[in-house]
Amino acid sequence: MTEYFAFSKIDSALDKTKAVLWPFNLGIWLRLALISLFAGGITAINPFQFTGGSSDMSDFNTVMPAMGGFPDLTVVLLIILALVILFLIFGYLSSVFQFIFVDCLRTKEFRIRQYFSERVGKGARLFGFDLAVSLILILLVAVAMIALIAGFMGAGGGAMNIMFFFTMMLAIIIIAIPVALLFMLTIDFVVPIMIAKDCGVIEGWKECWNVMKRGWLQVIIYIIMKFILSVVIMIIMVIIAVIAAIIIGVPFLLAFIATIGLSSGALLSPLAVILLIAYIIILIPVVLIISVPFVTYIRMYSLEVLGAMAPEYSMTDYPDEIIAATDHSEE
Repeated sequence: MTEYFAFSKIDSALDKTKAVLWPFNLGIWLRLALISLFAGGITAINPFQFTGGSSDMSDFNTVMPAMGGFPDLTVVLLIILALVILFLIFGYLSSVFQFIFVDCLRTKEFRIRQYFSERVGKGARLFGFDLAVSLILILLVAVAMIALIAGFMGAGGGAMNIMFFFTMMLAIIIIAIPVALLFMLTIDFVVPIMIAKDCGVIEGWKECWNVMKRGWLQVIIYIIMKFILSVVIMIIMVIIAVIAAIIIGVPFLLAFIATIGLSSGALLSPLAVILLIAYIIILIPVVLIISVPFVTYIRMYSLEVLGAMAPEYSMTDYPDEIIAATDHSEE
């Protein structure tokens, strides 16, 4: 009977995740929390998300002339440029940390600075590959959107426009799904192959393609199982994170209620803003630490499946006594 590694490696990935994370070591968990911030996996928390405050720009426009003033268009372009630069920096760091994550799980030595210096080149190659694929995706979506706009500007009636709209949305989804799978398989399989073979992304993908051709059914089942596991793990992690957020928030809420009385009923007093900032500063690292076992497990799972499909690329061949000691510690 054929063994499907997407099923058989669920338990072994759990055992090896426990071997990495237990006995509890705060330093290791903090390092993995930092890795999860950048490498992310299913729990990526993007620190570069910018949300606008008030839509009223009158105060901004009155302040800027006093500072020397910029034309409105220049300000917008500068903001866009700054966001693009931050996005590129974070994207590059994320690519490097994908290799650091595998290195840490492969060696069980969490030397982030050492691995970072060793993986800057491979990270740059991975980032360039991701950027090129992203640009192609943007171009394809742009073409679809232009066709959509052209369709709306046509002479067709309302029913035709609606049908055309849904057709274009379907086309965009059809384009996006293969690209999403490409990104996933690049991180899950190509990155470890690049480490094992000390090669670039293209050569890594060629070897990955050979591996997948030998076990295409294994890959299909893996994709389905990883999606299911990711959804289940995400739900569990979110529930735990919400509980932690509520527990941490109780003293801040009580302090906030007290500030309302001190500020004559004003909800947004300076003290309340300070409390909110302090709450966020405490909550973010807590959520990152909560994410550690979940991110580690899902990454270990992909490494285990790859190692079963192609033993020459196995990254998690830990000595049996290490796993046995971890299991024994729970008895």
